[in-house]
Amino acid sequence: MQPNDKNPLKQKSFKFILAGGILLFMAGIRFIQYDDFLLGTVESVLAIGLVLFGLKLKKDEDKK
Repeated sequence: MQPNDKNPLKQKSFKFILAGGILLFMAGIRFIQYDDFLLGTVESVLAIGLVLFGLKLKKDEDKK
């Protein structure tokens, strides 16, 4: 896998950002539908962490 590969599905950063986005969407649905504050909060924090980690990886991939 090349870091300058044009296919976003082969980049690690894209996978982390996508996973964080999906998890954040699921946490939002859980907040609205089930009103489970603790689980929704934990999922939201985890999702934000995944997105931030993916953005950091993307910045490092762009430097190379």
